[in-house]
Amino acid sequence: MKGFLAGFVCAFRGIVDSVRRGRNLRVELVMAVYALLLSAVTLTSPAQWGAVLAVIGLVLAAEIFNTALEALCDKVEKGRCDQIRFVKDAAAGAVLVCAIAAAAIGCILFFGYGGGRLLSFCRAHIWYPILLAVLAPPGLWFICRKPRD
Repeated sequence: MKGFLAGFVCAFRGIVDSVRRGRNLRVELVMAVYALLLSAVTLTSPAQWGAVLAVIGLVLAAEIFNTALEALCDKVEKGRCDQIRFVKDAAAGAVLVCAIAAAAIGCILFFGYGGGRLLSFCRAHIWYPILLAVLAPPGLWFICRKPRD
């Protein structure tokens, strides 16, 4: 049982280290929070929730893999190397593909199918768009801050 729990500790440490190292992961975490806030207002079915949660998980996992791969590449090769450049670019491209798919799904669900619900909710609950705006500065701070080692 100790080995099993130790695996979770290592995995959590890897996530925390990735958040510290990767500004892009912090951007994606902030976007995930906004996606969940929009989901609470616009989504009406378990399938829609499943799609949003799946693409959030996919983007975050892809970015964590990318962050780990970049760290390994930087350790292996300090200078310029075409193979390392390809590996880093391909990994970043994979994250971009995931992010574009997530953005497309979000646009369809939040503004296509759920756009009317979102607008009606915002009109009836003025605090909601204010909340979204108030969360922007802490989100930007989280993204732009210099992580402590």
